[in-house]
Amino acid sequence: MKRLTTLLLVLIATLLIAVPISAQEEDEEDDPTLLSVPLLETDFLVIDEMEHFGDPQLFAFMGTAGDEVTITMAPTPGSRLDPYLLLIGAAGEVLAANDDRSVDDLSAQIEEYELPFDGAYFVLATTFNDLIQGGTDGDDDENGPYEYQIIVEGAELPDGIVEVEEFEYFASIAESAEPVLLETTESEPIWFMEFFAEEGDVVFIETSQTGDEFVSTLLYVFNRFGERVAVASGGEGGDDLYAVIEDLEIEEDGLYFVFVTSNTFYLASENDDWSGYGSFVFELVIE
Repeated sequence: MKRLTTLLLVLIATLLIAVPISAQEEDEEDDPTLLSVPLLETDFLVIDEMEHFGDPQLFAFMGTAGDEVTITMAPTPGSRLDPYLLLIGAAGEVLAANDDRSVDDLSAQIEEYELPFDGAYFVLATTFNDLIQGGTDGDDDENGPYEYQIIVEGAELPDGIVEVEEFEYFASIAESAEPVLLETTESEPIWFMEFFAEEGDVVFIETSQTGDEFVSTLLYVFNRFGERVAVASGGEGGDDLYAVIEDLEIEEDGLYFVFVTSNTFYLASENDDWSGYGSFVFELVIE
């Protein structure tokens, strides 16, 4: 469940509802206040592309505890993409990761992972280069787009659910420009934050030190469709440890979804070991 926090601003830690894009298309509704990431349906191949090398995409799927799921992300013929996959729980758990399917195959595959609980899971489709650099801005990349295909196999809908019209996840909603004290843990090393903004707003997001402990931080900002729109990571020392996103100009009204985690994210996810990586305390402000 979501961690307890020490509040320095009006902050709501709550169970939230998301409506997948496929359900909105069927209902011909579009609520900008809801997270609306693409839904991966079991055994249904999805083809997508990254316009630039550093354009990760967030997907979601529903599964049942005990399901042995295989998630595969592969470049389409001619694509130069080197895929990387992360399986993330609805409360910020990093459950599994993969870079290369084999020595001779750069496709990413999480194979026969046993799901620990009923409900929603996030899949971050990214690239190894993007991850090891703590997030990259691909605006100068002229070699894209990078096409890929992604599929989930073995996931069954929980009992009582016939069709996925919505799913639940845990996040905190920022409702003030005052700083909040956050703590990530080894079991839930990603903190999900959300904020609402209007077209033309300019948003500032900053992490900073609290107490004597230093932690290199990482920020990903996604729009409500799961497309990453901003990224920042801490450096190797001094004031560069803490990630800051400045002058993020909002292009569309609605909800924005933020990953807050450690800049050692890629090390722990690749080794499937968060001991020493996931437990940190720091301040965050969104204004």
